[in-house]
Amino acid sequence: MKPIAKPHSILPALAALGLALVPLGAEEGHDHSKPDKHGAHESVKTPIPASAEALWAEIDAKAKSLATQVAAKNAEAVHGDTLALEALTAAISAKHPALPTDRLKRVEGQVKNVARVLDTLHHEADEGKWDKTAPLMKQFEAALSIVRQQIAGPTAN
Repeated sequence: MKPIAKPHSILPALAALGLALVPLGAEEGHDHSKPDKHGAHESVKTPIPASAEALWAEIDAKAKSLATQVAAKNAEAVHGDTLALEALTAAISAKHPALPTDRLKRVEGQVKNVARVLDTLHHEADEGKWDKTAPLMKQFEAALSIVRQQIAGPTAN
């Protein structure tokens, strides 16, 4: 009898397939195809860079843009940047296929937290609740920092 492949051995491949096809702003529990104050969302996809380094550079650039747009209270730009960041961060685990299964799961869980914060941030901006966006930016930055730490792994003391 042939042994069945261990589920953790195919997780990176499945993650790569699934995450490479994530449309812009496709997160749990929210349908961006429904009209909101901006009208129907276009089905524009965020290009995902080929390497992990390029992905992180794009995430950093979008995060900087997001901070600038939040400070300027530019709801339309905040909306676009948050959706792009959701798609980019969703691709993180696929760009780090060599991570041990336990760390990969932690990264994927934290990426979901990042997506939730970004989704809330863009909705608060859409509604003009700018006083709520500063704490959400801090939550976003902290959650993204945790993702980076999880990828880097334990540090020697």
